[in-house]
Amino acid sequence: MNLSELKESIDKKDMYSLIVNFAKEFEESFINFDKISLPEEIEIKGKIRRLSPVQNIVIVGMGGSAIGGDIVLSYLYKKIRKPVFLVRNLVLPGFVDENTLLVGVSYSGNTDETLLAFIEGIKRGVYPVIITSDGLLQKVANKIRVPVFDLPEGRPPRTSTAYMLSALLHILEKSDTVTLDRHEILSSISSLSKVLEEYASLSDETLPVQVARKIKGTVPLIYAYKPYTPIGYRFKTQLNENAKYHAFFGELPEVDHNEIMGWEGKLYGKYLPVFLLGKYGERDVKMIIDYWENLLKGENIEYIKIEGAGENLLSDMLYLLVTCDMISYVLALLESRDPTPVGIITKLKEYLLNNTSLRQRVLSEINTL
Repeated sequence: MNLSELKESIDKKDMYSLIVNFAKEFEESFINFDKISLPEEIEIKGKIRRLSPVQNIVIVGMGGSAIGGDIVLSYLYKKIRKPVFLVRNLVLPGFVDENTLLVGVSYSGNTDETLLAFIEGIKRGVYPVIITSDGLLQKVANKIRVPVFDLPEGRPPRTSTAYMLSALLHILEKSDTVTLDRHEILSSISSLSKVLEEYASLSDETLPVQVARKIKGTVPLIYAYKPYTPIGYRFKTQLNENAKYHAFFGELPEVDHNEIMGWEGKLYGKYLPVFLLGKYGERDVKMIIDYWENLLKGENIEYIKIEGAGENLLSDMLYLLVTCDMISYVLALLESRDPTPVGIITKLKEYLLNNTSLRQRVLSEINTL
């Protein structure tokens, strides 16, 4: 069967549409979320939380609900005027206090780690903001009446990245942490639409199909460098979740100091290095990649380079993001795997719900608000 036929027989919940509509969803949510305000004052149980004294931003989330924070921070790294931290944990760092704006991000609204960290922040006096589609986090929002950026319901968290990016961009601007370049953002979305139109054909001539065919049967080792590190990591997780496929990620230049030595030893697997190369990275890192290429060629090891094609940093990052998302989708088809379900993760969540006290702690903490 060709890819279009595989799509019809395998992609039961239409992951395809969620990928190819990324640009449209980003544009619509970016415009709509601009209308949501962050009030200067929020009162919770008689205590006033103020926006103006905020000195740092903390984003708390897990899995597909956290990747948007990684991407936004990498894009705005040289522009942000306040410290911004991403926490993947149920415990907040010690500095979080009344001078912190805390963003709780959970697509389902039922991520126990995020809920516990968020409620802990409320007790410390933070200025709270929520990004969710439903669940207990929405219940918290309703109870304490804080700003909420609503996500569309009924889809995998990893497919809501466009909405999360939009929400986080606006939260950072409305908290006086950054000044957004709206022209750059909207022009990047426009460019991305054209890329997705090309990829939507699932033609053998498109880059995602060609790369997916090369990856099939190998163990991809994905390498990226700042500011493209989050895209490389997302590529790894998309291969895991969409294609149900093992993949590993390393950040340059850190891997120059450890992982590179693995190529000197015996290779026990069919490893395929995959480099994500953006147009806006540091020159020295690109020189390091030249060294890696010469090393791999000398060992007769095949590798792949996926190069950015954007007119600015955001456009470049988004180009690589949707390209890698589509590669993971095509690989799922080639592997005869429905890209949407994540059965083991679902079973693990059910196991934790039934065998740990986390949920009871969450419910107990919500009752104290």
